[in-house]
Amino acid sequence: MIKMCTGCGRLNDEPLGLNKNGEPYLACCPDNNYREIGGVEWLIEQVKDDQYKRANTPAEWAEIYKKAKAIQKQNMIDFAIAAYQDISELMGVEFHKISENKLNFENYFNERLGG
Repeated sequence: MIKMCTGCGRLNDEPLGLNKNGEPYLACCPDNNYREIGGVEWLIEQVKDDQYKRANTPAEWAEIYKKAKAIQKQNMIDFAIAAYQDISELMGVEFHKISENKLNFENYFNERLGG
């Protein structure tokens, strides 16, 4: 599940660097407090952030849209894997079979929903 820092807004899948205020990541959030976030919610945060400064170019918005889709995709895959694992364990499926099938979720997603 993709998570966002409540202090600086960094996503847990982003490399360390500088946040939008030029501060090093984690400098403003020593407790590493993250909350789960969906692609649509993240996209709305980006729109709200840009609402007053209107700093993003069309090319930057295209990248923001791609990132929102990637977050949504990862959250859907994570949910499917967790649900599959829980149901498989309840039904007594052998662990190695669960692991083999988890690898197929991203391929299935790409085939059905265009990745």
